[in-house]
Amino acid sequence: MQDYLDGGTIRSPDGAIAFVVPAGALTTTITNQSLTGIERAYRFSPDGTNSLKQLD
Repeated sequence: MQDYLDGGTIRSPDGAIAFVVPAGALTTTITNQSLTGIERAYRFSPDGTNSLKQLD
């Protein structure tokens, strides 16, 4: 599982949401734990996570 500390692109399983995490933007490990389900809902966590660079 990628932690995105070195950057990368996080995508939802349906491809409806994607954002780029630049290398050096995060100081805390995050993981993409997107679940597929009947309804579409998105939650970005952990709550309170800040980035040092803009996420696109």
